Amino acid sequence: MKAINLYFLSRVREESMFSDYENYLTRRDEYKRSRKAEQESVCSMVDQLLSCSCLITYKACDGFFFSYVIDHISKEFDLVKVAEDKSKVLNIELKSMDIGTERIAAQLLQNRYYLRHITRNIFSFTYVSQTQKVYTLDGEGILQETAMENLAEVMNGFGDFMPEGIETLFSARDFLVSPLTTPARFLSGSYFLTDQQRDFSHKIHEELAKAKRKGSLSRIIALS
Repeated sequence: MKAINLYFLSRVREESMFSDYENYLTRRDEYKRSRKAEQESVCSMVDQLLSCSCLITYKACDGFFFSYVIDHISKEFDLVKVAEDKSKVLNIELKSMDIGTERIAAQLLQNRYYLRHITRNIFSFTYVSQTQKVYTLDGEGILQETAMENLAEVMNGFGDFMPEGIETLFSARDFLVSPLTTPARFLSGSYFLTDQQRDFSHKIHEELAKAKRKGSLSRIIALS
């Protein structure tokens, strides 16, 4: 997968053409249709970057992996930029609607868990197009609202970047935690569940609660 220039991508405003152009730029192995909310959010963010007082450079908009998904565990990042020497990473999540600061912080912290396999020097931001607000995690992992100029400064000062091959930096087995093979990590809770795993876990807990109330394990057995 190739990194792309966000300015070029954001110039395409027709929904029918956006996915085709994005797939052309990224050279994905399989065609991926972008969601309308993704298109609107990235276009809105670039427009705000261009209009802020901190002049954004062409190079600052270059080198982003767009909507990258780690194979087998379905973990997705909206925007990731990796330094050529792997010394730092910039992660920007895009939101069309305000989902609340707790959920924004939780996602950025979860992303850091995965990105730490590259480096611990991670810049984490979320842009909400509905409110045009920008959020970031500070050095202690605390979410704070920040100015668009701060994001622009990080982008301008990022330097040389990895132009392709983000998939080579991640392996699903690095994140799969089992009580049999990695008991210490499992018992300490040093892992995150994918969306599918969270849904399944939620269903199991619901069935456990129902079974406890009814004094029956028949519902749980049916799940296995």
